Amino acid sequence: MKSESMKFGIIGSGIAGLSAAWMLDRAGHQVTLFECRESLGMSLHAVDLERDGFAAVGDVPSRMFNRHQWPNLHRLYEILGVATEPVMSSQSFSRLGESAYLKLKNAYRPSRDLPALLNRHNRRLMTTAAKLKTAGLRDLESGIAGELTLDSYLNQAGVSEEFKLDFLYPTLSSTVCTCSYDSLKNYPASIILKVLRGLTSEGETLLKTKNGTRDVVRRLVSGGFEIRLGTRVQAVRQGHSDTVDLTIDLPGGGTKVERFDHVIISTQANHARDLLTDEASEDRKTLALFEYEDIPVIVHSDRELMPPKRSEWATFNMVSSATPKARAMCSVYMNQFHSDWDWPFSVFQTILPIKQPRPETVLQSAQLQRPIVNQRSHKGWAGLDQGMRQPSRRIWLCGSYAVPGVPLLETGVVSAARVLDALSVDSPFTSQDLASSLGG
Repeated sequence: MKSESMKFGIIGSGIAGLSAAWMLDRAGHQVTLFECRESLGMSLHAVDLERDGFAAVGDVPSRMFNRHQWPNLHRLYEILGVATEPVMSSQSFSRLGESAYLKLKNAYRPSRDLPALLNRHNRRLMTTAAKLKTAGLRDLESGIAGELTLDSYLNQAGVSEEFKLDFLYPTLSSTVCTCSYDSLKNYPASIILKVLRGLTSEGETLLKTKNGTRDVVRRLVSGGFEIRLGTRVQAVRQGHSDTVDLTIDLPGGGTKVERFDHVIISTQANHARDLLTDEASEDRKTLALFEYEDIPVIVHSDRELMPPKRSEWATFNMVSSATPKARAMCSVYMNQFHSDWDWPFSVFQTILPIKQPRPETVLQSAQLQRPIVNQRSHKGWAGLDQGMRQPSRRIWLCGSYAVPGVPLLETGVVSAARVLDALSVDSPFTSQDLASSLGG
């Protein structure tokens, strides 16, 4: 790309769109960010809590990272000056309405938790966890076929249903991957094993931002590029010239067209597909390969979604259903997740609730859409990578779904940085950084 300033339109204000806007603005380009809602997407669901003179803000969903599994996100936060702090990563496992059968001081060092090993059932779980980690590291080193699913890998490895249902699936489905058990089983095994390797790496500490996602957003938009909230883009069209036309809805009705040198669509894949006007385009076909699940998250004060005994509460409480259809929720004990909260009452954030909290206890509800990762995703990633290499490209696609891996903040940052890399725009991330991240 030429070194002189270019005019960029960016659609969507999640981590990918904000990162792209921040990097382009930093490199001296003219940026206009479009967001159809009245607030920026990355911090859209943050909850303001006030009760009896106490006030606090909590992220929804709760966001965590470490240096190994989220290297580019961590580097971005360092450059932005975002303050971080360790998360107490204790974890409990129970069945709805029953006492916890396992409690760990450190969710990512389970085999070192001696009290948990006193129970024979738990010793089996911890022994299997240690064996799976060893086998996973070995198999990643030797290579795993991309089409091998997690369910197939675990079956081939002889992993018991007890371990899957009592430990692995509850942990992955309602926290890291945030998806149903059915979707989790179809995850590529190589991706899950890389995640487990990254989360359990020696010397790594689970971190959170000290001042929440709103602080991250404030820093990302501090350059002063143009932000248009409540502005819906109806269509994106690349013309025959070296420009892209955006059709934008006007507040009073009607539309107008604005022209940019490049446009970056950083919405979810299903929304990005709707913006592209050429029905036969390869981008639309590629975007159709990515699927989504609706994920409910509820902030509440109902203790019935926690282990019955207060002494069994942990930061992350994995509660499984007792019904024939196995599934699990994670109730985050927000008072413990936020070390500075000194509230005399308890607040929880439940992801994928298997039981609804009593209505009078609900403080906020959110319905999130999460990308599903399966064999179709591999085709989608290959299609996006191939499309990015087109020399005449002026419309770019990025988002947490757009690069190999679990769709998290890390993949959102990497996807934005890859677009800038393809455009030869200077950014804090080198091609080697991005390749290393994609390689796990």
